[in-house]
Parts: sequence; C-alpha cells; structure tokens
Amino acid sequence: MTTPRSLPSDRHERLLAMRAKRRFINDADVDAAIEEVDNSQLVPLLEEFVHLPRGRHRTLHLRSLLVGLHLCTQDTGGKIVLERVTDILYFRISPQLRARLGIAEYDDHDQGFEAAYAVVRRIFHAMKDAMNPSPLPPNGHLSRKEASALTAAADVDELAERERRLALFTEFVLDASVRPLHDLLAELAEVSLGIDATPRPHVLPRPSHERTRARDRSGRRLVRTRGRPPRPGRAGVRRHAPASAARQEGQSQAASGQEEDLAQEEVPLRLRRPPHRDP
Repeated sequence: MTTPRSLPSDRHERLLAMRAKRRFINDADVDAAIEEVDNSQLVPLLEEFVHLPRGRHRTLHLRSLLVGLHLCTQDTGGKIVLERVTDILYFRISPQLRARLGIAEYDDHDQGFEAAYAVVRRIFHAMKDAMNPSPLPPNGHLSRKEASALTAAADVDELAERERRLALFTEFVLDASVRPLHDLLAELAEVSLGIDATPRPHVLPRPSHERTRARDRSGRRLVRTRGRPPRPGRAGVRRHAPASAARQEGQSQAASGQEEDLAQEEVPLRLRRPPHRDP
C-alpha cells in the first residue's frame, strides 16, 4: 500500500495502526445501539439542523452517526473520537447492517478512509452547532467590546433551547459509556450499602525507642555515650525464659550490684561541636 501524496506520514502510520487493531462488532451490539438511539429522541430533535432541505444531499444519516457515537464510547471508555467513529461505521460492522443504516461503501485504504471521515466530520459539526449554547463564534479572537455586543444581541430563548439539546446529548453519551456496566449496577441495586461513620479516638503509635539528648547553654548538642537504656522487646517488655530459684536469686544480686556501680560512676558526656565554616 502506497501513501497518498496529500496524506502526512504520521497520519498514514496512525491509520495503519488502527487497521491492525481492528475487530468487528457483533450485530447484537449494533442492534442494541440502534435501539438506544431510537429511544433517546435525539434524531427528531436535531435532524432539521443536520439534514437541510437545500444544499448537497447527506450521504450519512444523523441516526447512523449517533449509532457510531454510541459504539465509539463503549470502545474508547467514554471518549468520542471521529476517526474511531468512521472506522466503526464504514469498516467494522457487517454489510447487512450498513445497508440497513444507509451507510455508503468506501474502499479500505487511506483515500477511502479520508473520504468517509470527511462525511462524518461535516455531519458531527452541523449537529454540534445546533447544541452550542454560546453566542460567540468558535475558534476566533474577539475584542471585549465585540463579545459584549454579540452577547447582548443574542436570543436568550434560542440559547436556552441549545443548552437543552446539549444536556440531552450529554446524557446520551454518558449512558452509552456506562452501558457495559448496566448489568453490574442492576445487581448492586439489590444489595443494601452503608457507611459506618462512628467517630473513633485517634491513637498515636508508641515509638520503638527514644534517644536521650541534651543541649548545653550555647545550644550545642550533647550526646550521652554510656548508660543508654536497653531497647524494649516486641511488646514493650523483654521476655526471659523461666529459671530456677537459685539462678533468679543470683541474677537479682548481680543486678543490684550493677545499679550501685552505675549510681556511683559518673557518666562522661562528649561535646559535639558543629563543623567550622569560613565566613
């Protein structure tokens, strides 16, 4: 396959990657999407703004575009990507359903994809303009005076109607994006859920050991070199194996003697000086 001269190489590579990951959609999923589009009432609401009585005839119907948007949200996790919509409508559903939706046939190469993509893009932007609640033109730079004049001259009722259309379309897209979760949500609806909000006191963790530190009058730190208490065990108290009565008596006498020696011995302190730095 050769790259068309008018097509950039990066877009050609992206289309090739999309074709390599292409998988066909089951007819049951397409039928479910058609049913959802018919129940949404978006086609009679937006059809007069997309299919005008004058101008060139549309080769793709608004109903078919909404079916492609519905399937695209399930394929991309809720995002609308017009390239993916084009690939779904023209190359990923069965020929029988394409004939049922009135979708024309295009060759599966770059030029054929670009022709189909142009059709999808024109209808999508016509639909988007009918749902735009802003009185300002898109993709333009206006001064504050011009923007204020356009806002003051806009029809408030028309903007409110556009906002209503946008709300219905947004609800349609959100519902389509969570369509695979409907069965799970139906099962969870039969289960009572609750949150325990009982207040509980905050308990600080006990430190494993504490270091004995002191400072002199000038603020320099003094570190004790001897006489540090033993590190406690796992539960805060060191556990010993059981011993005989004579052994326990000998250990108690040795411990009392060590306590007397420590009480009489003066524990030296080492002065830690900060490092010298030139001003």
